[in-house]
Amino acid sequence: MSKDDPFTPLASIRETGNYSSRNASKGAMLPELHRLLMAISPVYSIQKARELIFINNVLSKKTYENRSAIWHRLHHRYFQSAWIASCLSEAATSGIDTTDFTSLSYLYYALRDRLTYDFVTKSVWERWSRENTNISAGDFLEFINENKPENPELAKWRETTLIRLARNNLAALRDFGLLTGTAIKHIQRPTISAETVYHLLAILWAEGKRGYLLLQTDDWKLFLWNETETTDALIRLSQLGWIKFERGGQTVILEMIRMPEIVWEEIHGN
Repeated sequence: MSKDDPFTPLASIRETGNYSSRNASKGAMLPELHRLLMAISPVYSIQKARELIFINNVLSKKTYENRSAIWHRLHHRYFQSAWIASCLSEAATSGIDTTDFTSLSYLYYALRDRLTYDFVTKSVWERWSRENTNISAGDFLEFINENKPENPELAKWRETTLIRLARNNLAALRDFGLLTGTAIKHIQRPTISAETVYHLLAILWAEGKRGYLLLQTDDWKLFLWNETETTDALIRLSQLGWIKFERGGQTVILEMIRMPEIVWEEIHGN
């Protein structure tokens, strides 16, 4: 894949490396993201988004520290790519509570935080597969403890951090539609837009996944989809004319027709 290929920048979107506790102080932040995206017009750039938070104070935060904390989390999740920001901006126009906006926001919340990704695709998926939909902060903490041997950074986190992290992550997953309930939470299959499916497929394509491997990847477990449900979603994209897709058993032929089109300026601010 050449550097001029429009998919190439997406190959580095997925977070790798050590687990992070960044979500211990902030949850889904959907209201902040939606308000920011709705205020960005008519200048579409990541630098403009930063200025709206720090200079214009579009989110009405009194202190620089609070603005900085919000910006760094939003920037990390959603503003690593001008194409992603562009599509989120378009989805925001449909409304904060719509599938278009929440499902696309959820995808990048999960892909940009490896701890959340692993928790959903392993612990949540396992429970869903066993038809056990009950889930609590204690289950998140148990997942942390089980993964300490392979991720020694987890042992360095304070208990108060772990508790906040568990509560905020479960609250965020509820806001994104993967969970339901307040005091007692239950797992549910979220409603996912075709746009969100395409974004995940584009990232998998950028990472070099082809053929049957596209259906087997754990990424679809973020939506609580099995192979059949993933196939149905790709058929839908084919009907929209975004891809060409054929499947016969384990033989999968897929061609990307729609390309990532950037309408935002590719300007990054830390």
